Amino acid sequence: MKQLLPVAVATLCLLVSASCGGSDSLTGEMTATTSQFVETLKGIDSKEAAEAAAPKLKEIAAQMKAIQTKVEALPKEEQEALTKKAEGNKEMNEITTGMMNEMRRLMKDPEIAAVLGPVMDAMDN
Repeated sequence: MKQLLPVAVATLCLLVSASCGGSDSLTGEMTATTSQFVETLKGIDSKEAAEAAAPKLKEIAAQMKAIQTKVEALPKEEQEALTKKAEGNKEMNEITTGMMNEMRRLMKDPEIAAVLGPVMDAMDN
Protein backbone atom coordinates (compact mmCIF):
# COMPACT_ATOMS: atom_id res chain seq x y z
CA MET A 1 0.00 0.00 0.00
CA LYS A 2 2.64 2.49 1.05
CA GLN A 3 4.72 1.74 -2.04
CA LEU A 4 2.36 3.72 -4.27
CA LEU A 5 2.65 6.99 -2.37
CA PRO A 6 6.21 7.71 -3.58
CA VAL A 7 5.08 6.91 -7.12
CA ALA A 8 2.17 9.30 -6.79
CA VAL A 9 4.45 12.04 -5.50
CA ALA A 10 6.96 11.40 -8.29
CA THR A 11 4.19 11.50 -10.87
CA LEU A 12 2.89 14.77 -9.47
CA CYS A 13 6.39 16.22 -9.62
CA LEU A 14 6.72 15.02 -13.18
CA LEU A 15 3.41 16.62 -14.06
CA VAL A 16 4.54 19.92 -12.56
CA SER A 17 7.85 19.67 -14.40
CA ALA A 18 6.18 18.95 -17.71
CA SER A 19 3.75 21.77 -17.18
CA CYS A 20 6.61 24.15 -16.80
CA GLY A 21 8.85 22.57 -19.38
CA GLY A 22 8.76 25.52 -21.72
CA SER A 23 6.84 23.68 -24.33
CA ASP A 24 3.12 23.58 -24.86
CA SER A 25 3.61 20.20 -26.49
CA LEU A 26 5.25 18.78 -23.36
CA THR A 27 2.50 20.20 -21.21
CA GLY A 28 -0.13 18.75 -23.51
CA GLU A 29 1.61 15.38 -23.64
CA MET A 30 1.90 15.12 -19.87
CA THR A 31 -1.64 16.31 -19.26
CA ALA A 32 -3.05 13.82 -21.76
CA THR A 33 -0.87 10.97 -20.51
CA THR A 34 -1.68 11.59 -16.86
CA SER A 35 -5.39 11.89 -17.68
CA GLN A 36 -5.20 8.54 -19.47
CA PHE A 37 -3.48 7.07 -16.40
CA VAL A 38 -6.26 8.36 -14.14
CA GLU A 39 -9.00 7.07 -16.44
CA THR A 40 -7.37 3.64 -16.47
CA LEU A 41 -7.22 3.64 -12.68
CA LYS A 42 -10.91 4.57 -12.51
CA GLY A 43 -11.78 1.43 -14.45
CA ILE A 44 -10.23 -0.85 -11.84
CA ASP A 45 -12.69 -2.34 -9.38
CA SER A 46 -11.28 -5.81 -8.75
CA LYS A 47 -8.10 -7.84 -8.80
CA GLU A 48 -9.05 -9.12 -12.25
CA ALA A 49 -9.58 -5.59 -13.55
CA ALA A 50 -6.22 -4.57 -12.10
CA GLU A 51 -4.55 -7.49 -13.87
CA ALA A 52 -6.22 -6.50 -17.14
CA ALA A 53 -5.21 -2.85 -16.69
CA ALA A 54 -1.59 -3.55 -15.74
CA PRO A 55 -0.23 -3.69 -19.32
CA LYS A 56 -1.97 -0.41 -20.18
CA LEU A 57 -0.60 1.23 -17.02
CA LYS A 58 2.90 0.00 -17.90
CA GLU A 59 2.54 1.50 -21.37
CA ILE A 60 1.41 4.83 -19.94
CA ALA A 61 4.27 4.74 -17.41
CA ALA A 62 6.74 4.33 -20.29
CA GLN A 63 5.20 7.37 -21.99
CA MET A 64 5.55 9.36 -18.76
CA LYS A 65 9.20 8.38 -18.51
CA ALA A 66 9.81 9.53 -22.08
CA ILE A 67 8.24 12.89 -21.28
CA GLN A 68 10.32 13.13 -18.12
CA THR A 69 13.46 12.62 -20.20
CA LYS A 70 12.43 15.49 -22.47
CA VAL A 71 11.74 17.74 -19.48
CA GLU A 72 15.08 16.92 -17.88
CA ALA A 73 16.82 17.90 -21.12
CA LEU A 74 15.51 21.46 -20.89
CA PRO A 75 17.74 24.20 -19.50
CA LYS A 76 17.36 24.55 -15.75
CA GLU A 77 16.61 28.26 -16.04
CA GLU A 78 13.70 27.52 -18.35
CA GLN A 79 12.33 24.93 -15.96
CA GLU A 80 12.59 27.29 -12.98
CA ALA A 81 10.97 30.21 -14.78
CA LEU A 82 8.08 28.12 -15.98
CA THR A 83 7.55 26.39 -12.65
CA LYS A 84 6.12 29.65 -11.42
CA LYS A 85 3.83 29.77 -14.44
CA ALA A 86 2.47 26.29 -13.67
CA GLU A 87 1.47 27.15 -10.11
CA GLY A 88 -2.26 27.38 -9.77
CA ASN A 89 -2.95 25.57 -13.06
CA LYS A 90 -6.54 24.42 -12.55
CA GLU A 91 -6.47 21.53 -15.02
CA MET A 92 -3.26 20.14 -13.57
CA ASN A 93 -4.65 20.40 -10.04
CA GLU A 94 -7.79 18.51 -11.05
CA ILE A 95 -5.80 15.74 -12.72
CA THR A 96 -3.41 15.30 -9.81
CA THR A 97 -6.26 15.32 -7.30
CA GLY A 98 -8.04 12.69 -9.36
CA MET A 99 -4.93 10.55 -9.50
CA MET A 100 -4.37 10.73 -5.75
CA ASN A 101 -8.03 9.90 -5.07
CA GLU A 102 -7.92 6.88 -7.35
CA MET A 103 -4.67 5.60 -5.90
CA ARG A 104 -6.04 5.93 -2.37
CA ARG A 105 -9.21 4.09 -3.40
CA LEU A 106 -7.28 1.26 -5.01
CA MET A 107 -4.80 0.86 -2.17
CA LYS A 108 -7.63 0.08 0.24
CA ASP A 109 -7.96 -3.31 -1.48
CA PRO A 110 -4.94 -5.51 -0.69
CA GLU A 111 -5.50 -7.73 -3.74
CA ILE A 112 -5.54 -4.74 -6.10
CA ALA A 113 -2.57 -3.19 -4.32
CA ALA A 114 -0.62 -6.43 -4.78
CA VAL A 115 -1.25 -6.35 -8.53
CA LEU A 116 -0.58 -2.64 -9.04
CA GLY A 117 2.41 -2.40 -6.72
CA PRO A 118 4.94 -3.80 -9.22
CA VAL A 119 3.51 -1.60 -11.96
CA MET A 120 3.91 1.47 -9.81
CA ASP A 121 7.37 0.39 -8.67
CA ALA A 122 8.42 0.20 -12.32
CA MET A 123 7.39 3.83 -12.72
CA ASP A 124 9.79 4.80 -9.98
CA ASN A 125 12.81 3.17 -11.67
